[in-house]
Parts: sequence; structure tokens; C-alpha cells
Amino acid sequence: MAAPMRKISRRTALGLGLAVGTSAVALPGAAAASPHGPAGAGHARSAVTKAFTADRSTVLRNPLNGWVLYGDTSFPDDFWTSRDAISVPGVEGTVRASDYASTFYLRIAWSRLEPAEGVYGWDTDKDLKAAIATAQERGLRLAFRVVVDSRDKSYGFTPDFVRDAGAAGYETRTGSRTVWSPYPDDPVFQAKYAAFVRAFAQRFDDPGTVDFIDGYGLGKWGEGHSMRYVDYANRESVLRWVVDLYADAFTRVPLAINYHRLIGAEKDWGAPDADSERLLDIAVDRGFMLRHDAFGMTTYYGDWERAYAEKWRYRRPILMEGG
Repeated sequence: MAAPMRKISRRTALGLGLAVGTSAVALPGAAAASPHGPAGAGHARSAVTKAFTADRSTVLRNPLNGWVLYGDTSFPDDFWTSRDAISVPGVEGTVRASDYASTFYLRIAWSRLEPAEGVYGWDTDKDLKAAIATAQERGLRLAFRVVVDSRDKSYGFTPDFVRDAGAAGYETRTGSRTVWSPYPDDPVFQAKYAAFVRAFAQRFDDPGTVDFIDGYGLGKWGEGHSMRYVDYANRESVLRWVVDLYADAFTRVPLAINYHRLIGAEKDWGAPDADSERLLDIAVDRGFMLRHDAFGMTTYYGDWERAYAEKWRYRRPILMEGG
């Protein structure tokens, strides 16, 4: 008896690079199927030989395959100057990064994408528009992580209108600058952020141009650790809220979550938290794929990380940021 076919979601199919449909192609001279028996019975058919020249150099730009080129969200005028002419030892002349990369990844502040309520940087920000346009001109697909936490940043990563509306948050110092970050369990923050994510998805939930979206983005650097809450008891409810928010908004583009050993926890590093695997599974069960921001780094990629990746190997794509 044939094994039953396991159904998967469309997002998982997109993430795994599976075709939505299949088609058959008959080569000239090939036998056709017949309801009365083997095709061509009693008729001689000549063999058909097809020869192809192997292409051993072209990069296949399949979704979620290949190298990621990190974008600079300030997008200086000379951004592409060096990246379009890279000297490589042993290679004559120069190479273009975009000939080898598949995806242009922007880890970007919410305040850059929505500087004023309902005003979106992809429509109004000259540098951001240029970054996206010039990447696409080079055949690169897009990917994003939206960061809301301002710690370690030189400016506020959450728009001022969120604080002005009464969201609760806290101040920290980055050098000589004071920056503000919201508590992710604050209801004003959640309402403003949810409206933004829905608008963000309306613009970028397009698998023709976007490779993936980091669907968490909270915590320090958007990695999901070093969290601060109004009430730490809301750790799980915040994770469920942000996962559901992205999953409901992005129905066509694959979503990713950083599989950090302290996901949603208040510490930045230490022994794996007992609840991390269970909380991460909530996201993966909703179709999220895996991403790690310190893949292969001796300190930050240990037995726990390897075991979690092994658990989902061949079941979800795994994105790796080398360090």
C-alpha cells in the first residue's frame, strides 16, 4: 500500500522551493501512453538522444538558495562601487558581488520604514528606494528584518509617534545619545506595530521579488533575546502575538525566526532556557523556517543550536548567518 501523502502549507512549499504544479514534456520520438496497451505496439520507434553542454559556472537563483548580500540602510552613494568591482586573489580582473549573491537583505529600523504614521519609507525615502531599485537591477531578490529596539543604536528605531501616542518604554544610552525603546507587551505599541506590519505586507508579500521576511524582530538587534517587558509573565503571549501578526499578514512569502536559546528571555546569553524550544516550535508550527544569526560561531552555536536544527532538518529551510 502506498504511504499516504502528507499535506503541507503553501508557505512551507514556497520555503522548500517546491513547485505548486507539475507538467510532463514528451520528447520528439517518445512513445505516447495508450489506453489499449503499450504505446507504439507493433511500430518501430527510433531512439532519441539529447546532448547538453554542462553549465558549471552560472549561479542558480532559486528561492532560499545561495548567498545573501547585506544592505546598508543609509545607502551611501558609493555603496555599489566596491561591490561591483571586487578583487579576488587568483582571479584575473574583478567580480561583482551581485553575480554570486541571490538576495539583498535589509536589517532595518521600523522608524526608517514608517517615519510618520501612515507614511512609508518605501514610497518617500530616496535612499531606501534607491537601495531596493539598484539591488533589483542586479537581479537580487529582497529580504527584510524590521527592528524596533533602539539599544546600541545611534537613533530611535521605533517611530516617535508611537511614544507620543502613550506607549510605555524605556531609555538607554548609546555613546552620547539617549534612545528610547518600547515594551513589546504594551498595548499602544502592539496596535501601532500591527498596523505597520499589515501595510508592510501589502507592499512586500510578493514571492516574485521577496525571498523571506524575519517574522519576529523584537529584542536586541531584532534577534529575540535581551527582552524587556512591562511584565515578564507576558513572554509567551508576546511571542504568540508577533508570530500570528506576521503569519496572518504574510501569506505568500516565507517567514523566518532566529532560533535563539533564550528566545523572548531577558538575558542576552547563558545556558539554554527551558522554554525556548517549546516557544520556537510555536512559530515553526505556523510555517516559520529557521534562521540563526551566529551560525558556526564557537561560542554562540553549541550543542543546543545543533540539536534544534537537526530536529527540523529536511522539514524546514535553515538560513545561516556566518560569523
